[in-house]
Amino acid sequence: MFKRILASTDGSELSLKGVAGAAALASSLGAQLLVLMVEEPYSYANVTAYRPESFEGYEDRVKMETEAAFDGAMKAASLSGVVPELLSVRDPSPAEAIVRICRERSCDLIAMASRGRSGLSAVILGSVTRKVLSASPVPVLVYR
Repeated sequence: MFKRILASTDGSELSLKGVAGAAALASSLGAQLLVLMVEEPYSYANVTAYRPESFEGYEDRVKMETEAAFDGAMKAASLSGVVPELLSVRDPSPAEAIVRICRERSCDLIAMASRGRSGLSAVILGSVTRKVLSASPVPVLVYR
């Protein structure tokens, strides 16, 4: 059925449950699992909205958050005996990046959480999940 599953994560607890579910599905189907972390590039808006910090401070924090998200994803996937491919990309639009990587990597299913840690920006901009659902060329499995 599915041969290559893309699971997105932002490191949140719910997104890691999505990775675990995607890994269990991949294991049962003999499918490959790609875990994607989309890092937002440094910008005035995403730095001052949460915490003022320098470019270097921002880069260090994003690197640590990505490493922590991937550590969590590896642990979640290992419970199902799956060794995922890990990929991080920089993009100001996580939803567009998820759909783009899905196409580029020939994934046939996207697995993601119903919400992550986007907070107020999700209310203002619309949720990443909703955007992926409307733009995805493949089925999207949403974890709650």
